[in-house]
Amino acid sequence: MPQATVFGPGSPEKACDLIATAIVEEYVKRDPNAKVDIRVSGGYGALFVSGEAKSEADFDISTAVKRTAAQIDPRLALEPFVAIEPALLARGPISIFGYATSETDSFLPPAVDEAMHIARELERFRTVNEDGFWLSGDYDVTVTREGKERIACIQVSHMEEKNVEDVRAQITDIASHVFEGGLRINPNGADHRQGLQKRVGSSGRLTQEWFGAKLPSSATGIGFELKHPSNLGRWFARAAAKELVIAKKGKAVFVEMQWLPLETKPRILSARNERGEILSSYLDRDRFDLTAPPEAWTAPELLSGEAQFLTNNVNILPWEKELQPKD
Repeated sequence: MPQATVFGPGSPEKACDLIATAIVEEYVKRDPNAKVDIRVSGGYGALFVSGEAKSEADFDISTAVKRTAAQIDPRLALEPFVAIEPALLARGPISIFGYATSETDSFLPPAVDEAMHIARELERFRTVNEDGFWLSGDYDVTVTREGKERIACIQVSHMEEKNVEDVRAQITDIASHVFEGGLRINPNGADHRQGLQKRVGSSGRLTQEWFGAKLPSSATGIGFELKHPSNLGRWFARAAAKELVIAKKGKAVFVEMQWLPLETKPRILSARNERGEILSSYLDRDRFDLTAPPEAWTAPELLSGEAQFLTNNVNILPWEKELQPKD
């Protein structure tokens, strides 16, 4: 059964992802060759930042944490506890995959695409509409598809002053603009938890957000530098899958790559379509060198851009732009 969940920026796991990503971006801005592995966890006012770093960058991590928390929710007050040690860089092989389908304009699976559009409407309402002040960034949208039936279950955290029936009515109005299936809004009633203020979370756990529950979990690049295979390598795989779909090599394409330690090009490179046809011959290994990405793919801000892409499409990721078939 196809199912996908998109999380708002204030949900505990996503908030920890965004904070970890902000820390990595600060490292990479100051030292493009930084190697990092950052983990963030906590809740109820306390946040723990731990990990490894090999970098010449010098900055106040606590300040980056508090700044990012304020961007997520101005009411979110967190006390960070930081422990970053010199990196050992003892990493094993890393396998990632990319997927694309012609079923949607976004090349994402239909359940993911629908959850994404609902989440973007919620995010636009709470950040742009002055009447959306009551809606927290702590929300999630789960779309389930079974045959022709589609159901979206939307859980949102809101201010206590807002009656849950009013919440359901407004969220229904917002979601119905982009979703034609059934809606279930806060089925358990009012929700005043407000993310990390009254919940706990941990970074790097949202491994199925991009492609849904029906495909294998993909390695998350949260907490790693931009040129890590779990980031840049995963972007390569997604772009390659999209290119093959646009070139009409299949209605859906699955690309898999594996990097061995200290190697910059994938040792394993495979692609197949929905019919099981092997498409690997269409891929050039030299294009996927971690040391030579396209220039537009090197901005540190792409890390946070990707982490927020499913809820915020203001900044289009280079590999998510529509590609044209090659001659």
